[in-house]
Amino acid sequence: MLVRWLLILIFVVLGWSVLSYLAGVLGPILAALGIAYLLNPVLDRLVRLGFSRAAGAGLLLATFLGAIVLGIVFAVPRIADQVASFVQDLPTMIDNLSTWLKDKFDIEIPHDWKE
Repeated sequence: MLVRWLLILIFVVLGWSVLSYLAGVLGPILAALGIAYLLNPVLDRLVRLGFSRAAGAGLLLATFLGAIVLGIVFAVPRIADQVASFVQDLPTMIDNLSTWLKDKFDIEIPHDWKE
């Protein structure tokens, strides 16, 4: 009985260590499997329309990657503008926070926080 529980414990520890070791690889693989699962009905429809399965998969891959690239191209400048605006307004926000904390709770923010 003790040998059985020790073997179970050893297999659980080995399984946990193998999964933690492979976690960096399994994440992207699981994401790819999820994307493939979600796009499979679209691929089936393309096959029914007359595309070969390989051509339909290539078309879906190119469309999916193009959508991601376009999303990044349009999102990065807006995010950069927002970050620049935040950095520019940060001293004013700290002044407002300092005034509010002083008025409401009688707490002062250290002066080196502005720097």
